[in-house]
Amino acid sequence: MAISVESSGEGRHPYGPAIDDLTQERYVVAAQQVLARLSEQQRRDLVRTLRTQARRQDVNYPGLHEVGSLDDPQALGGLFGHMRLNSPGLLEQLLDDTPFFELVFGGMADAARR
Repeated sequence: MAISVESSGEGRHPYGPAIDDLTQERYVVAAQQVLARLSEQQRRDLVRTLRTQARRQDVNYPGLHEVGSLDDPQALGGLFGHMRLNSPGLLEQLLDDTPFFELVFGGMADAARR
C-alpha cells in the first residue's frame, strides 16, 4: 500500500534534481554508500530520528518500526529505496529539519555526481 506524501522541502534543496534523476538501483547504492560512511552510532541515531519523526507525523511505514537491524547500511539503504519507490517524498518529509537531512541527501547528491 503506497502512502501519499507531499514534501514540504520540494525545490528548496539544490541537490534534489541530482537525486531525483537517479535510477532506483543507483539511488539504493548511493544511499548505502552514504550510510556506510556513518558510524554505527550515527546510523542508530538516524534510525531513532526516523522512527520518532514517523510517530510524530502519524506515519506507519512497513519495516520502519518492525525491523531491528536498520543500523546496517545495506538494510537501511534498501528501506530508503523502498520508501522512494512506494512513497515518494516520505523520507525527505521524515528527515526534513533534522541534522540528518543534509548529511543523507547531500551525500547522495555527491554520490550521484560521480
